[in-house]
Amino acid sequence: GQTGAATAITDTCELFDPAAGTFSSFTPMTSPRMGHTASLLINGSVFASGGMAYTGGFIYLPTNELFIPEINAWRPATALLEGRARQSATVLNNGNVLIAGGYNAVDQQDWYSRDSVGVQLIQDQGSKGYLDSVEMFDPFGARVALAGKDYDVMPYRNSSHGATLRGDSNLRLTGGYGNIPV
Repeated sequence: GQTGAATAITDTCELFDPAAGTFSSFTPMTSPRMGHTASLLINGSVFASGGMAYTGGFIYLPTNELFIPEINAWRPATALLEGRARQSATVLNNGNVLIAGGYNAVDQQDWYSRDSVGVQLIQDQGSKGYLDSVEMFDPFGARVALAGKDYDVMPYRNSSHGATLRGDSNLRLTGGYGNIPV
């Protein structure tokens, strides 16, 4: 959560009662974060992923946590391979959570460019912090391999995008911010 100031990042949670139209305080997360995702899983747990914290400067969190309703507590889950915020998190039909894209302010070399490294440097090519990676977790917070790998790569870098699970089980990512196709 976040309060008024940009650096006032909290671990607070609120529960919305649609019948009453009100929010109430809820068990806080294990760490302060903002720009994260929170997904309701088919087993009733909530999967919170990534986001940012502020410790004299913004850091991008690789941490995940799982709210377990039976014990009314948040517990750490398997971490992301790279910290990220403003990603999408979609609960798939099989109950797994797909984390796609996001941003982490790390300007990485563009491995998919056809230009030499020298040309990439002259043209200021690179990821500019936008991510093209995808990671998957099961409803218990464990990593799920994608095609035999820990993570996979999308055909473009994107953050703050929408993610819609279609009736045919395909996932459509739309809009958002990004820099260049990979």
